[in-house]
Amino acid sequence: MESINYQDIDQDDETPYLLSDGMDAALDRQVERASEKLNDTANSQRNRVLAWLRKKPLTTIQARQELFVMSIAARIFELKDKGHIIATYPVNVTHGSKRKIAQYVLLSGDVADE
Repeated sequence: MESINYQDIDQDDETPYLLSDGMDAALDRQVERASEKLNDTANSQRNRVLAWLRKKPLTTIQARQELFVMSIAARIFELKDKGHIIATYPVNVTHGSKRKIAQYVLLSGDVADE
């Protein structure tokens, strides 16, 4: 499979790209197709994130690859706004280079009126 060299992407190209370090073009297309099949409203994304968080912590990478939520910070903000207490921790990852990503943990806030 061919890897994407993100430096070679034409900035004026209107083609949407799922930019995720190290993922190759074929996987990007697969994720894009799968996410199109989901009900991809903000409410649906919040429900998927909350269901995951009720079971275990969620990282930015997991949110994108497993739940197809590309704007996880926005969904976390919205869940916090609804009364959920969610902690954010930095996690070191090595994927080509060392960097930090967010890990979200639901501390409390099972709001009845969702």
